[in-house]
Amino acid sequence: MANSDVLAAYLLKLAAVFGLGAAPWFEILAAVPAGVLMGLTPAAAAAAAVAGNVVSVVALVAVLPRVKEWISRTFLSPRGQKGREGASGRHRRFQYLWNRYGVPGAGLGAPVVTGTHLAVVLCVILGASTGRTLAWVTIGILVWGVVVGVACQLGLEGFRHLVPEWAFMNPQP
Repeated sequence: MANSDVLAAYLLKLAAVFGLGAAPWFEILAAVPAGVLMGLTPAAAAAAAVAGNVVSVVALVAVLPRVKEWISRTFLSPRGQKGREGASGRHRRFQYLWNRYGVPGAGLGAPVVTGTHLAVVLCVILGASTGRTLAWVTIGILVWGVVVGVACQLGLEGFRHLVPEWAFMNPQP
């Protein structure tokens, strides 16, 4: 293959991992291993997935004020809301978790618990500032990107030690 073909194939793989990283519910946990399976190094796959996820979250934050206004108008109107004593057990549990962990907990846990896009929407709807939400979610994306990248690297190393070297040799005619 010519060098331009190799470069094009590599860039296509990076773009695919970037797209998976940007897609809700695929994000870091699926994009990094998919990139490694495509033949990228864990570091390159993690970098592309993190970049895709951060870019999509930034784009979401840009349109979020309009979405927040629509959701507030449509679903959170004052009519039909129950008082504090009439709240369901699920609502009370959610309120307890939000008060205890808040934006840092949502941002750091988002990549593995809810997904970053849903976490950003929930945080902003619940009144957190977009800047603070974006900062904590970005930190969470970076942390989990490194964790998944390291796990993929360790998995590859373990696989190399478990499978005999001759299994990867090409038989000669």
